[in-house]
Amino acid sequence: MTGFGHSHLSTFQRAWKARQRAGVPADPDLILSFLGDRTVGPNFVDCQPTRTVAPGLRDAVARTLETSRPDAVFCILMGNEYNALAMVRHTQAFDFDLPGEPDRDPDVPAISAAQMRAQLTYLAARNALLVWSEIARQAEAVGAKVYLLPPPPPIPSTDHIRAHPGAFGDLVARHGLNPAPLRRKMWLLYCDALRIAVRDTATTFLDLPDAIFENGFLAKQFWQADPTHANGTYGEIMLSLVADLAKQDARA
Repeated sequence: MTGFGHSHLSTFQRAWKARQRAGVPADPDLILSFLGDRTVGPNFVDCQPTRTVAPGLRDAVARTLETSRPDAVFCILMGNEYNALAMVRHTQAFDFDLPGEPDRDPDVPAISAAQMRAQLTYLAARNALLVWSEIARQAEAVGAKVYLLPPPPPIPSTDHIRAHPGAFGDLVARHGLNPAPLRRKMWLLYCDALRIAVRDTATTFLDLPDAIFENGFLAKQFWQADPTHANGTYGEIMLSLVADLAKQDARA
């Protein structure tokens, strides 16, 4: 099995290292390929009005697949993509209604859910899904099943994020954080964009298990000293989940 990804792939690496420290026999077939690595270079080439994956990314995927020849490939792409919109409070605060979620904040201007869905769908199409489409194309050529994983759900704690703001530090200090319910709604729409994009393809979108949630957010035992990424315990659950699913699909 081969995993492709950006910063969220680190949770799988942490799980892998924890297995080694615990003396768990290594899976010789698992390869993790970081597409944000400097050796890969820029992931995209902008050629107006289109955008394409860069040759360096295309070649990196090809080299990894040629080396690993996997039966299954999983992707967890563009770590902070939706958080670029969701994390920091905009200069003009907003909220929107989403069925099944708490009512919007009545004290800030309302936008439509359709407007936010369109924005997040556009963002995913130009970034994560562009990378996924290249990986899926190459994986199909070597007969590998592809699984697309969403990013972890948001961390609800403002105190935790302020203590560990990561790349968002300056912006959070200047503008503040969006409320947790709004960040969750944006995460749900982003996941929908990924799910819908692969629905009629050979790729399987992997819904996250109930065990990682607490009240709809990332459960505290999976928080990392970071505003957006999960820890190795989360990586272990997800690594086992995707491996088990790949085995079931292979038997089927």
